[in-house]
Amino acid sequence: MRLNSNRGAALLTTLMIGILALVVILALFTFILFGKSSSVIKERYATVLEAAKGTAYYLINKLNEGAVDIYCYKSSDPSQKCVCSSVYFDSSTNSLACTINATKITGIDKVDLGSYKTLSAPDGSTYSLDATLIFKDLSSDGNFDIYSIEINATNNKTNEKATIDFIYKAPKLEY
Repeated sequence: MRLNSNRGAALLTTLMIGILALVVILALFTFILFGKSSSVIKERYATVLEAAKGTAYYLINKLNEGAVDIYCYKSSDPSQKCVCSSVYFDSSTNSLACTINATKITGIDKVDLGSYKTLSAPDGSTYSLDATLIFKDLSSDGNFDIYSIEINATNNKTNEKATIDFIYKAPKLEY
């Protein structure tokens, strides 16, 4: 009788070690598969984020130069463009506005990125970029323009997205 209980214990021990080994192997296999896919996702997101950051740096450089060649427009009517440095907050309409040929245009909310609206990457991906002018005002001393801008970048191939919001104080340049 003692021999049978040893066989039962040995069988039970073997089964437990086998199940434990199977669980470890499955966990390792899952970790390898999931770890690889999440690192690919992180890499693609980082690329989209770099496109958004590059657009932010581009706009900051242009704002430092006085924003004389950056145009802002109304998203509902992109044909009505004005130089971003001439945009002001219109308290009567509670929106951003500019004046072109003595005509006041209200509802200015976009920044024209020109040829930078679409970027191509070496891997064949393209990125769509969009910049929204959230707010613009003068500093209290009148020496700086303060811009609040949101940049959205989208990888058209994988649909990953990144958004950057920033506030920038640019020197007010007189021409």
